[in-house]
Amino acid sequence: MAANRASVRLLGRTTASRALSAPTVRGLSTATPPSPKTQEVISRSSTYLLPVYARPNFVLSHGKGSYVWDTDGKKYLDFTAGIAVNALGHADEGVVNVLSEQAGKLLHTSNVYHHEWAGNLAELLVNLTQSEGGLGFAPGTSQAGSSGAKVFFANSGTEANEGALKIARKVGKERWAAQREGRSADDVAGCDKIGIACFENSFHGRSMGALSVTSNPKYQRPFEPLLPGVSVGKVNDIEGLKVLVTEQTCAVIIEPIQGEGGINEANVDFLRALRKRCDEVGAVLIFDEIQCGIYRTGSLWAHSKLPVDCHPDIVTMAKPLANGYPIGAVLLRDSVAATMTAGTHGTTFGGSPIACAIGHHVLSRLSNREFIGRLETTSSYLDQRLGELPKKYPVMGPALDVRSKQIVAGYASVAANADVEKIHKQKGVNPPPGATVDMCPHASAARAAARMADDLSAANKAKSVKAEAEKAAAAGCPFHKAATTSDAKPVGEFTKPKHHPGAFNYEDFYVKELDKKHQDKSYRYFNNINRLAKKFPIAHTAKVTDEVEVWCANDYLGMGNNPVVLETMHRTLDKYGHGAGGTRNIAGNGAMHLALEQEVARLHRKPAALVFSSCYVANDATLATLGSKLPGCVYFSDSMNHASMIQGMRHSGAKRVIFKHNDLEDLESKLKQYPKETPKIIAFESVYSMCGSIGPIKEICDLADQYGALTFLDEVHAVGLYGPRGAGVAEHLDYEAHRAAGDSPYPIEGSVMDRVDIITGTLGKAYGAVGGYIAGSDDFVDMIRSYAPGFIFTTSLPPAVVAGARASVVYQKNYVGDRQLKQVNVRNVKQRFAELDIPVVPGPSHIVPVLVGDAALAKAASDKLLSEHNIYVQAINYPTVARGEERLRITVTPRHTVEQMDGLIGAVDQIFTELGINRIQDWKRLGGRAGVGMINDGLAGDVHVEPIWNDKQLGLEDGTTPPTLRNGDPAIVDAVAVTKARKEFDNLLGPINGPLRSNMPMDAVLHQQQVLTINETTSAGIVSPLAPTEMDIPVPPPSSSVSMSA
Repeated sequence: MAANRASVRLLGRTTASRALSAPTVRGLSTATPPSPKTQEVISRSSTYLLPVYARPNFVLSHGKGSYVWDTDGKKYLDFTAGIAVNALGHADEGVVNVLSEQAGKLLHTSNVYHHEWAGNLAELLVNLTQSEGGLGFAPGTSQAGSSGAKVFFANSGTEANEGALKIARKVGKERWAAQREGRSADDVAGCDKIGIACFENSFHGRSMGALSVTSNPKYQRPFEPLLPGVSVGKVNDIEGLKVLVTEQTCAVIIEPIQGEGGINEANVDFLRALRKRCDEVGAVLIFDEIQCGIYRTGSLWAHSKLPVDCHPDIVTMAKPLANGYPIGAVLLRDSVAATMTAGTHGTTFGGSPIACAIGHHVLSRLSNREFIGRLETTSSYLDQRLGELPKKYPVMGPALDVRSKQIVAGYASVAANADVEKIHKQKGVNPPPGATVDMCPHASAARAAARMADDLSAANKAKSVKAEAEKAAAAGCPFHKAATTSDAKPVGEFTKPKHHPGAFNYEDFYVKELDKKHQDKSYRYFNNINRLAKKFPIAHTAKVTDEVEVWCANDYLGMGNNPVVLETMHRTLDKYGHGAGGTRNIAGNGAMHLALEQEVARLHRKPAALVFSSCYVANDATLATLGSKLPGCVYFSDSMNHASMIQGMRHSGAKRVIFKHNDLEDLESKLKQYPKETPKIIAFESVYSMCGSIGPIKEICDLADQYGALTFLDEVHAVGLYGPRGAGVAEHLDYEAHRAAGDSPYPIEGSVMDRVDIITGTLGKAYGAVGGYIAGSDDFVDMIRSYAPGFIFTTSLPPAVVAGARASVVYQKNYVGDRQLKQVNVRNVKQRFAELDIPVVPGPSHIVPVLVGDAALAKAASDKLLSEHNIYVQAINYPTVARGEERLRITVTPRHTVEQMDGLIGAVDQIFTELGINRIQDWKRLGGRAGVGMINDGLAGDVHVEPIWNDKQLGLEDGTTPPTLRNGDPAIVDAVAVTKARKEFDNLLGPINGPLRSNMPMDAVLHQQQVLTINETTSAGIVSPLAPTEMDIPVPPPSSSVSMSA
């Protein structure tokens, strides 16, 4: 075994992220130099061959089954299969016999003559497509008397794609002419139906036409200009199809499963919408199945089992069709093929007798049901084995689990070399010589290796189970079978509910829906994160001794453990108990609820407010009720609005018009289309949480006034964070006026906040509690209170939660320092990222979205930060953000220290390097994405935006900004704000003086502003701004005459 181990190497791809790219050799290192013969061959190749391949330093001489040997006699396990070509392995006896026999009869003849094998192979392709499904045929279709499809043979996949595009261009011109009276099919002067649509991350070949639709700048740039008229879209972006595929489009080419940048699958809904859109505009739909067709998914075509309304007009193929002999083919519907006549297309070598004879033999064997059955068995085994990897690798485990479900059936060559090599290296496993190959040899070898790995690791398995379970739980996998660390033996186990014959299979439905989430990489893994009150922003994972820094929580200011908030909650809990006791209209409407609503109304200087269980419910219930009650109401919704707003508008049944994000011209053009008397509501946000942009609130109010609309402003990610009192961006836009007005409940006439009709906010982010609310006129709030089911039919929030939320609002109204320090820390982090060329989506707010641009890389980066650096940052993927704009959303708080920020910057920089994630300069070369590296005033660079907080408001001009904390520094708690918060509860909880009774979560610093307002008159009384204390915070006796001034 040891000798055999030393002689077998793995032949595979360089990295998992470059699927199906040029192969390299990786395996056991050796110091043995190449032999003179090998050196001679390599030297000759280097001298005379065009250097377009980066080949490794050895020469292959022969192969058999799964293995190849070099000229020095070294043996390799081949995981490239000639890049997905050798479906039957090397030197297959059947293929060799057919090749030898046909070469002795008729090797080549011109395509102007008939020969038997072209027709035989074409017939087999069409018949199999009809019987197994594809090209518009449902499985089992019979087309007696008509073939229903035609075939054109080429030499390669690239040539097949070139032929398909050429055919589609001709079809487009004929369809254009047919729509114009008096035009014949040959009279196409002035035809503009010549556009071609393709998709990001695609690969269709390297000739000029195929390269034009291969949307990778690395491949395209050296050979520009390419074919004009090519548009690039995003796979699974249904909304973008109308812009991508237009009346001028003649062809759309797509890989149903992409293989260039990973295994990325187009989902059924998208393919159905794409088919429909092509039919609407008369475009030819081409499926490039060169990588994924001919049984690589267990079916003839990747689309064989899809509904026929997802099927293409043309399928292109190559790769395994002749097991390595050059061949490619175009399979097209008769309705498309009818446009091609003698002389319109041709090839010299394509469809030769020997190529078609071999192709017929290979396809006959691949389509054998017994063979397919063995492939399915092998695929299931590989899927099972890959599915076990998440237990061993909790960080990359979820990504491996997704990959195992996407793996192309029966072909080990699609498994990343890094994954397989890792298993083999760790367990010292190599496939034995002379392994039986009765199916795809690469799948056979991988299965044999996996079984040997099981045998070799069985002795160590028992003692590692508990550790693996702990890791799986820590990675947030509550549905993992091993996610338990109990030593007790189970008394039973759960089984899937029984399925009654003839009834709907509910469990199967659940599984299929979950599979969709895995396939489009939108399945969410929830990390087990437990924030520690005494150590904010530190948390522990499922293992209580493992602590991590939290860099993505929405507790923006750390109010979740502010001592006066906790004190108030403790006192309320002691007096009023745990639960609310009912709905608001039945025993659940207490003084604490009413006081919180009054507080929120005062915050926004509105007559009334209403508290809900969350702002999702507040948005949903309010918009659904408004839209259903207002006669003929029309909603105008920003394209980046939160899901809660979208759902509310949908539930209302009212018409919804979507305008481009923050685009005032687009909004006005849509408002103009409706009479002024038509009820209209413009729904938008102040801070958009995933990109950090700010809504043009004042300008939207102007349009609302002009066109008779209400304004509905979501301030969820702004309340507590903007404005002198924390009322949000609408308050911040008139900062000085609101600062001067203090805590007056009355509106400032003409201010932006006064002009907004309806404001919604949350208590669960900057205020560190839970709940949501609306604020507006008395009658509006009363109508929602009386009609909204989401308010009426649910248990109200517990009194202690409501009291804590109110204490938090009051504290922040009276202390601006938390907001200032947060913004200063955000500025610092953004600047340091920019210095390291790390891309942050530009925005004027506190949001720090670090652009990654790839779902798998974003998840990997998040996992590595957590496992290797003890930093928790959540990856944000589709559908929360658009595909290609995946990111890490970082939350910087006033409680993060200088040292913690240093650690974050260094860790992100290191991981960007390790994973090869695009930096700012890379995005500039690619034309930019999500505001990073975009063209700005004619120059390539980041879009520049001014932060909403200016230096004066931050206290940077007069030096009043609280200092950024360092490790070991106590947190800052403002004494005046504590006093004000306590005072608000005198009537319900009784007066309280002296040290805070909050079981103080940490050492703290008492911080009083040097300028206090006493009875609205400035006093020059100075107190020590920083007074270190022990576990309790001494505060001055409460006084209604003392309030904090910014």
